[in-house]
Amino acid sequence: MPQKDELQQLKNKLEQAEQARLSGAPTFTLEESRKRLDALITADNQ
Repeated sequence: MPQKDELQQLKNKLEQAEQARLSGAPTFTLEESRKRLDALITADNQ
């Protein structure tokens, strides 16, 4: 059951992100996203 709840939360976040994108909200480029993800991974490994 917890995995199902987690999946639903991810679906909700994806839907919110898509709605924001369609409404013209600022987005991140692929390169910006990779840099942000790398920074998070590096911070977690310290």
